[in-house]
Amino acid sequence: MSKLEETFQKISAYPNGEAVAKRLTQLWDMAIVDEDSTIPERVMQVIESYEERLLQRSQIDMVSEKTVLPNFRQALKECTDEEWWDFKKAHEIKPLEKPDRERLFADASGLVKNTGFEEWVIGKNIASTNKEKGS
Repeated sequence: MSKLEETFQKISAYPNGEAVAKRLTQLWDMAIVDEDSTIPERVMQVIESYEERLLQRSQIDMVSEKTVLPNFRQALKECTDEEWWDFKKAHEIKPLEKPDRERLFADASGLVKNTGFEEWVIGKNIASTNKEKGS
């Protein structure tokens, strides 16, 4: 098992982990094909900085077990082209679509602004303190 796959499996063990890892992979895919990789890299760093919240990890767990998202990005950087293509195919990683790319440009630090960026990263609506009243 490659380091990339091994790290992906570790992240997937956490709530929302697979969705977060897939989003990081989409960003990495954009970074390697885009001439300006600074925005996807910035978004990846923002996501990594919110690992506790996104993966629902406790601080105690993160201190004792270390963070996993930066390790995943490092594994993405170190994987061979063949490992990368095999990983993308195995996990059905789709390219980011135009609305996603526009969101990255407009909201690269959205997690800190409560603008829905967190939901975009994990791919679903999450419980928040501002619950909408259903009818």
